[in-house]
Amino acid sequence: MKLVPRRYYALLFILFIILEVCAAVGSWEIAGSQVKRQLKSDAYLVGSVLSAPDDAATWSVISGGTPEQYERGAAELERFGYGLSMRPKIHPDFMLLFRHICMLNCGIVLIAYAAFAGCALKLMRKVSRRIDKLSDCVSGDAEPDVHYGVSALDRLSLALHEQYARRQTNGERAILDRRYMKDLLADMSHQLKTPLASMRMYVELMQCTPDMDADTRARFLDECMKQLERTEWLVQGLLKMARLEAGAVKFDLRPANVDDTLQMAAAPFVLIAHESGTELKVNGCGAVFPHDADWLAEAVGNLIKNALEHAPGGHVAVRANATPLTVEISVTDDGEGISMDVLPHLFERFYSRSSAVKSGSVGLGLALAKEIVTQCGGTISVESAPGRGTAFNIVFLVNK
Repeated sequence: MKLVPRRYYALLFILFIILEVCAAVGSWEIAGSQVKRQLKSDAYLVGSVLSAPDDAATWSVISGGTPEQYERGAAELERFGYGLSMRPKIHPDFMLLFRHICMLNCGIVLIAYAAFAGCALKLMRKVSRRIDKLSDCVSGDAEPDVHYGVSALDRLSLALHEQYARRQTNGERAILDRRYMKDLLADMSHQLKTPLASMRMYVELMQCTPDMDADTRARFLDECMKQLERTEWLVQGLLKMARLEAGAVKFDLRPANVDDTLQMAAAPFVLIAHESGTELKVNGCGAVFPHDADWLAEAVGNLIKNALEHAPGGHVAVRANATPLTVEISVTDDGEGISMDVLPHLFERFYSRSSAVKSGSVGLGLALAKEIVTQCGGTISVESAPGRGTAFNIVFLVNK
């Protein structure tokens, strides 16, 4: 794109011709006016000389004369055809005055026009360059310059900058989404590979051994059932995590008693705790605050499940405590504890270390618990040390 289209030069040239014509016409009128003033002055002069042909005439001419002197002088000049009735252009000084005035006016017009044209061309070049750059920004990936102003180009550049920022954000989000999907598929394939391989091995053994005794077959079927439960938990957990991360979950935050929520969370694990010889206690505080009871019970249940896996035969306590500003929920156990190098990664999805996740766990419950608590408006933290047990703490602000 050219900096200044050719038609703009033609418009500027036509404007220059019009201004010069206006200057010439104006010069003609000014010259005619000057001639008339000269004729009046000559009439005063002649009338003064005829009325008082002495030294007083000089003072009369200097002071302008009287109306009677003007009328007498004008009448005398009319006798010779030299008066206000004559056409100005036949005056001997008219053309000289016209040329001088015309040259002066045309010079002034030329200087003013040159200044105006220079500024206009400079402005048009600047605007054209901005338009070219904005066009490049629309067709390419260049970032437009932001100009905060009230002109149309300023508003256009700001709109294109916002569009560019959205495009960059969407591009980065798409990259993150692809990376997230890639990692998720890799994690799922890794997590599903172990239970599926175990079930296939047990089924093949039972197929290849028709005369397998009933106790061995029952043990193999029991192992297959455990792997199926693990696979089911993995799939359900992944679906819940995907819904949470996609923002598809609408939390029903309504006032509810935290004691009922904790009992709901602990109920599925009472029998498991009894079978493993673990003491599971739930102590509430009767606090009522807005929360989604079902989802919070899901998060606390994941913490209880993790505590039972790490403290077999020990003690697991679920407590609630209320202050004027917060409601705090804690899940503690007296198990083997977690080393310091594992704590920063504890809430990562599928993170698995011997001191963090027991064999048979998929490493998804803690990540799911954190996602639920965070989206419900709370915070979750962990305190642990090897040999001193683990404590998970959930805090909600209730007086925002």
